[in-house]
Amino acid sequence: MFKQGPGGKFFNGKENEHFEGVMHTLQEWANDEQKLEFLRKFGWLMKDEAVKAYSAMFKPKK
Repeated sequence: MFKQGPGGKFFNGKENEHFEGVMHTLQEWANDEQKLEFLRKFGWLMKDEAVKAYSAMFKPKK
């Protein structure tokens, strides 16, 4: 799992320049079961429709 640090901006003499933050590794998965568990919990946050559908199958019923 990754986390992007804060970006920023600075003035280069002509205009404001923007830069992205540094990517940090929070967790590495050792096996496929850990990857699937992550997708079940957080797949709904991703932009991939197949992953969202997979995550929705494990959504708790109200």
